[in-house]
Amino acid sequence: MTHAKRASEARLLVDSGQSACLATCLECFRACEACAGANLLQSDLLEPMHECIRRCRDCGDICALCASLIARQSDLIVAVCALCAASCERCGEECSRHAMAECAAACRACAESCRGIAEAAAQIATA
Repeated sequence: MTHAKRASEARLLVDSGQSACLATCLECFRACEACAGANLLQSDLLEPMHECIRRCRDCGDICALCASLIARQSDLIVAVCALCAASCERCGEECSRHAMAECAAACRACAESCRGIAEAAAQIATA
């Protein structure tokens, strides 16, 4: 496969995947905010859930930023999608330790989606 054909296919993947990725980022943001909020309401759980709350808040913020940059077609999509995927993986791992299944599943889905967009967009950038 030629370099130009690979770049064209990557561009098509990014274009078709961006809407889905944006929606996945927003769902992950919602799940992370709900998870952190639920943990903050239970004062007896604050200490053991400190890391989970912190990762959910970080992940939610990065997901919201990622969705915004995708929506405006920023040239920072590659870097932010890669960051979002890493943050989602960390958050999903932590939520899995605490039986926060909804948040963990949303994080895994978002990490996969963002990783795909980052890889495809990186191929375009090197074309």
